[in-house]
Order: sequence, then structure tokens, then C-alpha cells
Amino acid sequence: MENTPIKPFDYLAMDKSILRTEWEKWLRSFQIYVEAEEITSKYRQRNKLLHLGGTQLQEVAYSLPGAIVKYDKELDNDVFTVLVEKLTEHFLRKRSTAFERQLFRSMTPSKGESFAQFLVRLRQQAKNCYFGSTKSEIQEICLIDKIVDSWASTKLKRKLLEKKVSLTEVIDACLEDEDDNKHSNFLSTKANENTCNREWGRCGRLDHTETNIVCPALDTKCNRCSGLDHYAEKCRAGRSFGFGRKRRRLNDQNSSYILTPNTSHSFSPPWTSEY
Repeated sequence: MENTPIKPFDYLAMDKSILRTEWEKWLRSFQIYVEAEEITSKYRQRNKLLHLGGTQLQEVAYSLPGAIVKYDKELDNDVFTVLVEKLTEHFLRKRSTAFERQLFRSMTPSKGESFAQFLVRLRQQAKNCYFGSTKSEIQEICLIDKIVDSWASTKLKRKLLEKKVSLTEVIDACLEDEDDNKHSNFLSTKANENTCNREWGRCGRLDHTETNIVCPALDTKCNRCSGLDHYAEKCRAGRSFGFGRKRRRLNDQNSSYILTPNTSHSFSPPWTSEY
């Protein structure tokens, strides 16, 4: 690589929001270099651009259809301009004016950046923006920008910034999005009412049905009956034949002792014994 002030155009390390500006700056530096070095041959200019641009720029150039044109020495065809136009079209993809204005409004000073440097960046981005030519057009643009910034959801904002839209289109899109959200919230609320207001018998949770495969009690061994797929506190075995039935049986036996103390039972309560 030649010892020149022009660094390779390593666009992969750049933020997409500044790619357009960085390409314009790099190309301007290269054109100044070509003029200073008095390189007039279009063939040499193209080769210089590919050489100084670096491997990342070369990969883009050779992947774009029609960017690398075969040079005809007799015709001396302008292979340099063809390449520059293709690369510019690639890096300066057309963006909506609303998107450019949002970039302008979101710009903030970088760490260590002076006011003069920040002002230059603002002016560069302002060139890509359209702010209107009449009072009514300016007012409409201001309303569009405020709605997009303050009201639109992230999903809707992305949709509105993809192409040029009028104020009427923005308003209609916001109203439609609001209705969709209300409908979605209504359906979500109904679904929660159907599933979350009942305590399921396997685990006691409220956020799923009893047969749901995400139930935490599935494949869990019960500490009471050694069965599977339920917790001990939700075990139904104790309710049918466990402690409750044993307690009733003991109560029945005690009752028979009290009512018939002299029966054939071998056990007599201590208060009936004679000393």
C-alpha cells in the first residue's frame, strides 16, 4: 500500500447511519489526490481507487454487476466513472427525507468533539434533508417529524421512515396502529382470563393449563404417594384414603370403648380400671 493520507475504505467497521457521509468524504479525498498527482488516465484512476480503497471496497466493486468494465485501449473508455457511479449508488442508497431529518435531529456531539467539528457534521447532514419551501409545507413536515418521534411505535416508525409519506398517510397509519393495538390487548386480556384465573391441580400455578408441557410438576415424584406429575401439597391420595380416614377409624374405635367398656375388647380405658 502506498504511503498516502488516504486510508482504506473499511466500511464494515462503520455505522450504517454514517456510511453515506463517509463514502462521500472518502471519494472527495481520492479525487483531490488524483488531481494533485496529475493522474489523467481513467484506467489508472480506476486501478488507484481499487488499490487505495482496500480489500473491503474491492469485494464490493467486483460483486456489483457492471461495476468492473473491461478497458479498451483503442476506445479509451471511461472505466473509472462507471465504477464510481456503481459504488456511489451502492453506498448512497436512496433514503426517505423523513429518515434523513430524523438522523439530523438525533445527532449529538461525540466525545472530545469541538463545537466547530460538530457544526460541520450538522451542515453535512442538513444537505441531505428537505425542510420544505412554503409555510404550509414546513408546518406539515414539522407535524410529521413530531408524530414519528413522539407517538409512533418502533415498528411503525420503521415503516414510516422507509419511504416518503404525506401527513395524511402518517395520521392514517397511526390511527390504524392504535386500533390494532387495542384489538390485540383485548384478545390478550381474554386469553389471560381463560387461563390465569384457575389454580391447576398438579402444581398450583395460574399461568398454564393442567396438561401444558411446561408445567413444572411434570415428571416430579410426589413425597406423599410416590406418584408422578404432581406436588405433595396437591396430592389427592391424602384426601381419599390417607390421614383423614385413619383419624376417623381411630375416633370410631374410641367411641366403642366408651360406650361398651365390658365387651370382649382386651383394652380398657385407664379411668375404668379398679385399683
